[in-house]
Amino acid sequence: MATRKTERQRPSDFEPSLHEQAERLQASLGESAQQIWLAGLGAFSRAQAEGSKLFDTLVREGSKVEARTRDARAGLADGVEEVRSRAGETLGRVDQVFRARVGEALKALEVPTRRELGALADRIDALNQKLRAHNERPTAGARARRAAYRSTPPGPAPVPPQATEDRPVRKPRAAPRPAPADPATPGESSD
Repeated sequence: MATRKTERQRPSDFEPSLHEQAERLQASLGESAQQIWLAGLGAFSRAQAEGSKLFDTLVREGSKVEARTRDARAGLADGVEEVRSRAGETLGRVDQVFRARVGEALKALEVPTRRELGALADRIDALNQKLRAHNERPTAGARARRAAYRSTPPGPAPVPPQATEDRPVRKPRAAPRPAPADPATPGESSD
């Protein structure tokens, strides 16, 4: 058998060398960088040329947006005021219904109203005035005692007796008690 000799091809024969690949890559990167640079210069030049036009356009658009928001805000304020008014009316109706229901419940429980309590307080005040007037008026016995007190002339106050060496102070005697009446006993005779 015959052996076949295969020739092995070198990679450098078919593939470009690393050096060539690096040069091509460097060239393409340089071209890309040059294009990017030129695009940036073109954008800058255009922005300078159209900058004032763009600014004016943006100002006009901003004015339009501001006018729309101002109109929307005014419409919203009107809507809020209308809702507030409706809420106030509804709250007033709810308050009336609540007061009516509470009044009915208190009436069913026989709780006095403010007007009834005021009338009762007025009656109590009138009765208190009558009672004070009655208590300030003196009675007949009190009037007689006052008249007797006023009619006695004031005299000197009695001087208590003082003890001396030869005479001791005597205590006043008590008034004798009346003897009890002896009813005649049934078995005794009186001669």
